[in-house]
Amino acid sequence: MTGVSFNISPYVHKYEAVKLQKGQEVPQDKQSNLINGDDGEQYMLTDAAKEQMIKDKKAFNDAYMMQAQMATTKANSEAEKKHAEDMAKAMTVYRNMAKGDIVPPGDERRLMEYDKDMYQFAKTAQMMAQVAERKKHKSEWDEDEEREYREKQDKLNEESNAWVENLNPTAQALYAAQRDAIVEIDAPAAAEVSSVAVSGSDAGAVLDITG
Repeated sequence: MTGVSFNISPYVHKYEAVKLQKGQEVPQDKQSNLINGDDGEQYMLTDAAKEQMIKDKKAFNDAYMMQAQMATTKANSEAEKKHAEDMAKAMTVYRNMAKGDIVPPGDERRLMEYDKDMYQFAKTAQMMAQVAERKKHKSEWDEDEEREYREKQDKLNEESNAWVENLNPTAQALYAAQRDAIVEIDAPAAAEVSSVAVSGSDAGAVLDITG
């Protein structure tokens, strides 16, 4: 499997947060600032840190998906180019057969796969053609070129698939790095932290940076 490399460091900053004590109350409007730290403790991000983390996550998603789309576009472009070349070769085979000339069996097969009706018409014309000396053509497809194309296309498809398959692991690595970048600061005044206890059913109200 072709591996992909994506640098997550531009999307990780220092995120200031207050480390919460068990049972500590948090204002209702700060519930979305809660996050589980890399140390297993619960923290309340400052508003600025929360905004920065969300901004970093969006920037990561945009940049990663752009790279993935570029890989997919490149793979599709190569396949479309090859398809156009094969169509042109199939038309050459059709014209040669219609003139009564002899083409390699493999080329006949490719023409039949491309268009059965066109192949049947060319085959009939070939058999009916009154040609004193039929010209024998070599294959329109070079086996070495075909092999090189298959290897190249397989690699491009593999890379495109790898970007999709590595999205979640890369995102998880980012989220872990963001948690590790939490910087503990002093708790705000008691008057600023009072209303909803972080326990029981409210304990799970943490900022979701994994979705």
